[in-house]
Amino acid sequence: MWIAEDFISKEQAAAEGLGLFELGERCFNELINRSMIQAQETEHGGYVDACSVHDMVLDLIHQVSSEQNFVTVFNGGERQKLQGSISRRVALQCVEEHDAGQLANIAVDKVRSIFASRCDFCALSPRLPFLRVVEMVNCHALDGNCIENLPEDYLGSLLHLRYLRQDISQLPREARYLRFLQTLEVPNDWTKELPEEVGLLTQLLCLRCPATRVPAGLIGKLTSLQELCIWCEADEDAAMRFVKELGQLRELRVLRAFIRGFRISESIGSALLESLGHQHNIQELEIKSVSFEYLVSDSGSLTCRHLRFLHLDSMVFAGLPAWINSSLAPNLSYLDVRVVAVKDQDMETLAKLPELSCLILRSSDTVTKSVVSIKIRTDEGVVYFRKLRIIKIYGPSIWFDLCGSECNSSRVASSNTFMPSLESLEFHVRVRSLKDENLHLGFDKLLGFQNIGTSSLQRVIAEVDCEDASICEVDEAEAALKHAATVHPKHPTVLSNRINGEMLSRYHEACMEMSRAPELVTEAWKLADIVGSEHIQILRMPDPEASPSKVMRLLYTDNGMELLALCSNAVHKLWKWEQSDKNPRGELSKSVPPVLWQPENGILMTNNTTNGNNPEEATACIALSKDDSYLVSASGGKVSLFNMKTFKVMATFTSPPPAATFLAFDQKRNLSIIFIGTEKGDLSIIFIEESSIQLYHIQNLQLLENKIVLKVHRTKITGLAFSHSKKVFVSSGADAQLCVWGLKDGKMVTSRYIRPPSNLSGALVGDTMVQFHYDEIHLLVVHESQLSIYDWQLECLCSWFPRDVLRAPISSAVYSLGCLLVYAGFRDGAIGIFEAESLTLQCRIAPSAYIPSSISSRGETIYPTVVATHPWKPNQIAVGMSDGAVHVLEPLHTDDRQVGSDASSE
Repeated sequence: MWIAEDFISKEQAAAEGLGLFELGERCFNELINRSMIQAQETEHGGYVDACSVHDMVLDLIHQVSSEQNFVTVFNGGERQKLQGSISRRVALQCVEEHDAGQLANIAVDKVRSIFASRCDFCALSPRLPFLRVVEMVNCHALDGNCIENLPEDYLGSLLHLRYLRQDISQLPREARYLRFLQTLEVPNDWTKELPEEVGLLTQLLCLRCPATRVPAGLIGKLTSLQELCIWCEADEDAAMRFVKELGQLRELRVLRAFIRGFRISESIGSALLESLGHQHNIQELEIKSVSFEYLVSDSGSLTCRHLRFLHLDSMVFAGLPAWINSSLAPNLSYLDVRVVAVKDQDMETLAKLPELSCLILRSSDTVTKSVVSIKIRTDEGVVYFRKLRIIKIYGPSIWFDLCGSECNSSRVASSNTFMPSLESLEFHVRVRSLKDENLHLGFDKLLGFQNIGTSSLQRVIAEVDCEDASICEVDEAEAALKHAATVHPKHPTVLSNRINGEMLSRYHEACMEMSRAPELVTEAWKLADIVGSEHIQILRMPDPEASPSKVMRLLYTDNGMELLALCSNAVHKLWKWEQSDKNPRGELSKSVPPVLWQPENGILMTNNTTNGNNPEEATACIALSKDDSYLVSASGGKVSLFNMKTFKVMATFTSPPPAATFLAFDQKRNLSIIFIGTEKGDLSIIFIEESSIQLYHIQNLQLLENKIVLKVHRTKITGLAFSHSKKVFVSSGADAQLCVWGLKDGKMVTSRYIRPPSNLSGALVGDTMVQFHYDEIHLLVVHESQLSIYDWQLECLCSWFPRDVLRAPISSAVYSLGCLLVYAGFRDGAIGIFEAESLTLQCRIAPSAYIPSSISSRGETIYPTVVATHPWKPNQIAVGMSDGAVHVLEPLHTDDRQVGSDASSE
């Protein structure tokens, strides 16, 4: 605006050997140095982008302006007419009604500038032929848009207009007559698209349209532009044209682009960096994207000697770009960049940037690292992060190892050599991953910041991610933060914000409680051999319409108050312990029988079955979401997604062939992910988020929807287990093969076939099931020929093979709550209870102990087809039988206490 008002002329700039904008900045800085204005950091902390004026200075400005007739101000509350004036500037504030006489005394041929705010009439009437500056914001003309309703030749008469800023719904094509216009700003989204005639305004130095579409090819015509703020929404071809057009703007000083509607491919990213490389005068560069799909690139080079502000939100670099260093970017003050991994050398390079005031570092390396240790050489006389005031680190926590130089490793950085100006520290803490790192530094030191900002730190903001962590671990993390602030020399204020609190792992907390008192679990099963029912508690699930269809899958709900079975006839059965006087909490109780729940319409919840296919012969599979909201189930036909509250089918997926053979839920934050393993060994993944459902199919080496590529099993998938701490999941197949996959990138980590017993020759076949220990390191592998414990890298730690009193093949096995025991069912009806670490047999439950004699006397072998453990009672199991019955079993002497459940804490 100073340039448009001619306060700064080309002659002045030439005399100083500067450009117009550079001279304006010098004047701005001089006002700051004289304390006439105060610099402000409004949008970006650590970077000056505005100013404020003290009330006393403002009063002085008003007084001098009035005395010198510099500006005439008309407020909406004033009803008087403006006196005769030769003022060159008119400011209209909150004028609701327009009286033609109010501006009648103004000498229109003298007016150079109009400023209007919250006015309900067009401030451009009457004609003001010598206008140089027009700024109208929040103005709504009662009879329509101001500029749109002016006479057609009006804009053509404004030959002197240099600056135009207005909220407008449509810029008329007559704007082409404003051929000397230097600044055009359309600040809101009322204008859907700029007219192509704007491309004729070749004198434009500044174009700001952050929410308005720009026609293809227009930007490349405005080669005089020094500032461009633009919103780009286009397909990939149009995006490529736009990116190449940017390369023609060789005078750009400020570029802010907001990209949406397309993914930045590798070719577009390379072209973008190439175009930016032509802009040798660039000082502020911001490219943001809302697509959240980034390019990993190290190519391209920018000329950064004048660069002060850099925010690249549209791509991720493998490491810190080589052109960001103290030699090539000596003036860089604000840096917001994404990298795959943070390296020692990169951090040391950043530490030597002489003007860096704000650093926002976003790392994507959350797959392999939760903590990154950065060694900073504290050489004598070298000050690191000299001017850094604000640092924000998103991704793995960074531990600054201030080890001193190689020749003097005993030296530790002092407050004068490392971040001496730091005021604000912000970082992300994923508690579960941090604990799993088990680094020698200790939890307290990893969260500490005692060596940072020792003479200046004022504020610490920690985003504490509770996902999959226990309550104790989160409390420990927050206590460590408070302790670090207490011992810090400046005692900074600590703000701890929990995120994903709903994902706190009550299960993990309960398991930890069990590990602290294992005897409560292991000593409950005292007898080595239970033969009669007098030594065990048995609860048979009521089923008035019992069918001989065997139970294929059996699950407790997460609250432990419901038991769900899927039978071989594709019918679901749900037992609930309802609230009553005898059972006020509705808990699973031996003294109160459950109720077999039926939908109000009387229609059983039944899976889809393929025409002509016998569901009794199909592989049934089922999975529940963590919050018990969704049930996903299949019995040889389509996969059905049920609402557990209503039992209504929400959606169906993947019509066979191939049929689903295993289902698993992986629920993270607000996203539910369903993994569907099939009879052909391929894998489908369904994402459910805010009622939207997306299906991705992954098979062999084929890549669809730009998602993960997996080489899956040759036979049907029979098991999936997830380790979020190790960022992997394990799949198992009917060929007895185990495969470990990266949870984020889908790449195979390792694979192997399970070891056959010594009395068997040849490869094993048959369903293989897997379940992770709560530590997410150890893995229970179940095959009819064995029980085995592997680590997550598939090293076998121990195995047990059927023998002695348990000779029959294994039908099912699971960890108990706390993973201290393994419960296994056998095809002769027996149940084995094993110590989990060594797979030592602790107790055998004979079929005669829990199968009624009236059933066992029929001659048919009845056995547990599936075993399920109660989520909060370590000594309670449920067994689904081959005759369709379901039994709940507990030791004779046990209580109803539920470890870690909501009910137990009430």
